[in-house]
Amino acid sequence: MELPFSERPGCHERHLRRRWNNPLFPAEEREVEWQDVVTARAADEKEIEDFGNQLTALFEQASTLAANVQSDVVLDLKERADQLYEIACGLGSGNYEKEKSALKRLIAAIMKAVWQGAQGDHEALEKLEQEDIARAQHFELLSNPLVSDILRPDSPIKPHQLAATLLSQSEESLRQVLPVFDQDQTDSLIASARTLLETRHREGATVDNAWMRLGLIENAGDR
Repeated sequence: MELPFSERPGCHERHLRRRWNNPLFPAEEREVEWQDVVTARAADEKEIEDFGNQLTALFEQASTLAANVQSDVVLDLKERADQLYEIACGLGSGNYEKEKSALKRLIAAIMKAVWQGAQGDHEALEKLEQEDIARAQHFELLSNPLVSDILRPDSPIKPHQLAATLLSQSEESLRQVLPVFDQDQTDSLIASARTLLETRHREGATVDNAWMRLGLIENAGDR
């Protein structure tokens, strides 16, 4: 049965597509019904609506900040902008480059003020430099929507599904995602992935490409 998947699905619908008829997932999770797609799409559309409301509120607050506003208010604004950028990278149904660019400009303006306030404090300036580098790297990782799907607190990717999810990726996508995990997480992922593939092999499933993906993960773990 063909399912009405979107051309540009959001987080919840993307995960349904990963699971659908995918031998790496448990049998009961491979079954996706038409109503599942409808429900997932509705959840994704609600996220788009919520994102738009939060974005409007953020920029309205930013435009009315007083010159002498307390630093904790400014830093809260920056944190919300960071979070909204991450959300934007995982949304479906459209292109959000305009919104992401606006958020980057807002973050840059806030950080410029923070840098100015830290002048003369060598330790604070060093921390700000490290933060800027980490943010740029994080935003680069988010160019792959799967990174956003994995990192969100309410990720539809359950812990027991992570290995199957990653082993289902293209080589390029997998290389983009692996830097998200630290050494301990990578080691745990390797063990889970190997156990999964050995189990599927005993069940008679054909998962040759997944074994190749495991090799990529193992190579990442050796670095």
